[in-house]
Amino acid sequence: MSFPAAAGVLLLGVTGIAFAPIFALMAGWWDVGPSASAFWRMGLAVPLLLGPMIWSRSTKKPEPVEEAAASEPTERTWLLRLCDVLIAGVPGVFLGLDMVAWHTSFLYTPVANATLLANLATLVVSFVGWAFLQERLNWRFPLGVAAALVGIAVLLGVTVDERSTPFGNGMACIAAACYAGYLLGVKIVRRWYSAKWVIFCSSLCGSVVLFPIPLLLGDQMIPSTPIGWLPLLGLAAIPHVAGQGLIIVAMRHLPASIASVMLLAQPVMVAVLGMLILDQSIGLMQGLGGLIVIVGLALAIRGRVV
Repeated sequence: MSFPAAAGVLLLGVTGIAFAPIFALMAGWWDVGPSASAFWRMGLAVPLLLGPMIWSRSTKKPEPVEEAAASEPTERTWLLRLCDVLIAGVPGVFLGLDMVAWHTSFLYTPVANATLLANLATLVVSFVGWAFLQERLNWRFPLGVAAALVGIAVLLGVTVDERSTPFGNGMACIAAACYAGYLLGVKIVRRWYSAKWVIFCSSLCGSVVLFPIPLLLGDQMIPSTPIGWLPLLGLAAIPHVAGQGLIIVAMRHLPASIASVMLLAQPVMVAVLGMLILDQSIGLMQGLGGLIVIVGLALAIRGRVV
């Protein structure tokens, strides 16, 4: 897959994951807590992915040579299969921990601040990509990343007030570290496994990590009415299966640093979707922040040295 095609796939994935806050908000209309929504996002993705995986294995054709190194395991002993699941599921564990830390930070610091701090994952991924994955970047990349982060701060209206606590900011930073672990984990395991195997195992392992959290926090797990399952299904299908699935597909063909910085487009997508779906207004400062993000992303992408 060429760089422009992979970048297009990743941006489609970013559009998908931008629906996550909207579906999570809708789930709250039926009394489902935020940590419970995070669990259902990954838990309901497992049966949604299982059917297509079984069907694809039953109708599987010989793979091209270049795809042979990234496929789901076949004809393995149960122990090796378990190892395959655990290895491919490592990114999902990081993603699950990211959700827990991020949602916890909302209780102790403004959502805008938590979102900005969580997006610092880009800095971690970019450094690892440059230092250890031999990704070559020029001066445009750090300048573009800095501009994009400033744009996000303007877009979200980040402030410093009494609601911002060291614990809340610390949890948001932990979320950033976990999300960086997720992206780097995906980049590594995609060398050996197919995208559908990684998204399935990640969803399975991530849901196991997330399951006890709503019980410990006392969040309501079950919607108050049957129709409340619809936003939870939407949360699993669009942001997770479609959005994260496309990101996992693209990550094999993109430098980790470039992929992580392109994910900074998510807050802009969320603002646009909020305007279109929830009738939320976008003010002058929000529009300016979104424009700064887009300019920063374009500059950072041009910082890739081929």
